[in-house]
Amino acid sequence: MRYSERGDYRSRSRSKSPLGKKNHERTEKGLSQREGERDRHEKSDRNSYRHRTSQSHEKDNFSAGSHGSEKKTRNKYSSKSLHDKERIFNYEDANIDSQTELEDKYKPNYATSGTLSKDTNLINGVLAKYNEPEDSCLPGAHENFQLFVFNGSSTEMEIKLNQRSHYLFGRDDKVAHVVLQNPTCSKQHAAIQFRKIIKRNGPLGEKSEFLKAYIIDLCSSYGTRLNGEKIPSERYIELKNKDLIQFARSKREYVFMQ
Repeated sequence: MRYSERGDYRSRSRSKSPLGKKNHERTEKGLSQREGERDRHEKSDRNSYRHRTSQSHEKDNFSAGSHGSEKKTRNKYSSKSLHDKERIFNYEDANIDSQTELEDKYKPNYATSGTLSKDTNLINGVLAKYNEPEDSCLPGAHENFQLFVFNGSSTEMEIKLNQRSHYLFGRDDKVAHVVLQNPTCSKQHAAIQFRKIIKRNGPLGEKSEFLKAYIIDLCSSYGTRLNGEKIPSERYIELKNKDLIQFARSKREYVFMQ
């Protein structure tokens, strides 16, 4: 009781005296400030706790999501790297092909280029249009190939065809073996070529050889006719006995005999 009364007395004495009233107001103000600061600290602590928890949840979610996305990106980049490997492999293959092409391109080529044949085809300073095939053959002495030249009903001349493997017909007397007089004929009009034909007969494949005569038109202006029909250019047409040959618009007839 004494302590309570004393405390009440002090409180009453403080409230009554002006100094005590001021001190009381200060204490109450200080208490209110402290309580406000304490409330602010508690609020800040609660906010910081919430912020930390939210950050931790977000971090966990982000780590989980990032783990999944990392897998996705890893799979993505791994697949991309596979595609890149495929591209590199294909590119290397393309490079290999290009390298082989380049190697083939710059390999020494021992095939005939045609320049030597141009030089060898020069006859009396004129370049001959016709080149003999590989199976060209010179007729033997026992072979009797001839051309009979008719102008109308009369026989002009007889040409024996056993001196060479081919005969060139044309207006250019420097290169032609048989000179054609008609102006519609080309300078190098056509050629008669003898060729060795090899055939295999029987079950054992026995080889037999034949000598045959062919005529070829050398892209002449007015063409070559065989038995009244125009033959295609640059194609060998086999000649048979008593075939009738005409060059361009000439009326002369060349009869092949064998």
